[in-house]
Amino acid sequence: MRERRGKSYDLRPLVLSLSVESVRPPCMQLAMCLLADANAGTGRPDEVLAALGWGDASVQIHRRKLGFQT
Repeated sequence: MRERRGKSYDLRPLVLSLSVESVRPPCMQLAMCLLADANAGTGRPDEVLAALGWGDASVQIHRRKLGFQT
């Protein structure tokens, strides 16, 4: 469970996939597919990293793709 703007929500349904793409110490590259939905909420990469215990890590986040569903 996470909290944003004073409301609690479950982050797990917002993470569609999460995988390790490469590990080259001291770096690790993760791939995430996160849901952004008006009703369910929005998964954010920084919140996923915090939930994994890497909230204090120095990170670079690059969006590779944004998909829309009609």
